[in-house]
Amino acid sequence: MLLLHANWLNAERLGPLVRMFRQRGYEIVTLDEALEDPAYALPDTYIGKRGMSWLERWALSRGQEPGEMPEAPDWVRAAACL
Repeated sequence: MLLLHANWLNAERLGPLVRMFRQRGYEIVTLDEALEDPAYALPDTYIGKRGMSWLERWALSRGQEPGEMPEAPDWVRAAACL
């Protein structure tokens, strides 16, 4: 799921991001279509400081360690002034 806000960073980088998605074969669907995925019926019982992504939350809810999350690419960090 991708959430975009109306701001400079999204406007400036949306083109390269969409090209990357297409190169990777990602399919763009509506929110309603995405929410039909059975994954969204899985329990989300985790409460705490961890769990920023749904993948992490589902793993933690199942008592599993989610592992390391990927680092943002350099161009994303630079564009976000991180």
